[in-house]
Amino acid sequence: MSRQLSRSLSAQAALAAILVVGVMLLLIVSGHNRDEADKEKAEDSGSSSVADEPQELAGGFVTVPAEEFFTTVIAAQKAADSWRVVSVQEVDGQAAAPSIQDIAGASSEPAIRISLPGAQGRLIGVYVDGTFYVKGIRGSVKPWWQAPASPELEDLLLFADPDRFLGSLSEPESFEVVGVENTDAGPAVHYKVGIEAAALDDEGVENGTQPVQMEMWLDKENRPVQAVTSYTVEGKTATTTLVYSNYGQQLEIAAPPAGQVTTQAPPGARQ
Repeated sequence: MSRQLSRSLSAQAALAAILVVGVMLLLIVSGHNRDEADKEKAEDSGSSSVADEPQELAGGFVTVPAEEFFTTVIAAQKAADSWRVVSVQEVDGQAAAPSIQDIAGASSEPAIRISLPGAQGRLIGVYVDGTFYVKGIRGSVKPWWQAPASPELEDLLLFADPDRFLGSLSEPESFEVVGVENTDAGPAVHYKVGIEAAALDDEGVENGTQPVQMEMWLDKENRPVQAVTSYTVEGKTATTTLVYSNYGQQLEIAAPPAGQVTTQAPPGARQ
């Protein structure tokens, strides 16, 4: 996996965290893989199922092979075109307030709305037509701030386009089919996937790799209904739980009215 993760937890306290969290969520919801003939297939990590061939399971489910896993998931989500994700992040067992993200137009030009907990209440981010708007920042001269271009925003643009993102992930490092399990959304197939990320230090310099463990539950259309990812940063375990819903429903996401938008950065905002 060629995408990069910051090793610094403190960076998430900055305003840029809005963009970073958006990037991280889209990494999960748009997770997919490019088939590379020159790469070896990932080895089965111990499941009784054969990872490189589809297998029939109870309830009419059919497993997704390891080398097709990410491409299958993103194709299923693009077919749905829209969905909602509720995310809860924990660091060493301490959970933050949930964030909510809506995605619409995934099959063409994705639009995104994300609601995050902030020090002064909820922060709202809207990404439409390549522009990111933020609402809920204290000191802003207007309700919405149009965030300037930044490396974080460039990553968001990349992750918002599933086809551009295809080249950023390699095959899973490990892959296991656990089996059919009951979830709040109904029966789903439980998978365990290990991927490798390039890690960045506090100065943004690549510094080794960061293993990321992902568990994902897919419905019969191979759409994720739940995903749990975990990795270790600064000796602390960070876990994100994502719950998906509203597949195929009409979700209206639009840019805020021009009269409510400013390009003047609020006090303390990173530019």
